[in-house]
Amino acid sequence: MVAGSQDFRATADLVLVAVGVQPNSERGAAASIETGVKGALCVNRLMQTNVNDIYAAGDCVETWHRLLNRNTYLPLGTTSHKPGRTAAENVLGRNREF
Repeated sequence: MVAGSQDFRATADLVLVAVGVQPNSERGAAASIETGVKGALCVNRLMQTNVNDIYAAGDCVETWHRLLNRNTYLPLGTTSHKPGRTAAENVLGRNREF
């Protein structure tokens, strides 16, 4: 038995909670960075935006999906951490692709 707001009660064998997210990309868009999938900031595989010397990574950007062979929006820990490392290495002058 599960109790909720306003005396809601239900009995279930399984409860599934699906929560949607949206990229927080307004500041980037205001800085003239292009947006794409679901309003996420567009980056190339070096994590560069269309604005010179601006890199982006995290839940506000599109991510290269190697199985789909295109960018998509995947707000997951792994797709924030690894592109963040890629962006940082490229800011330091390396040439790494995600």
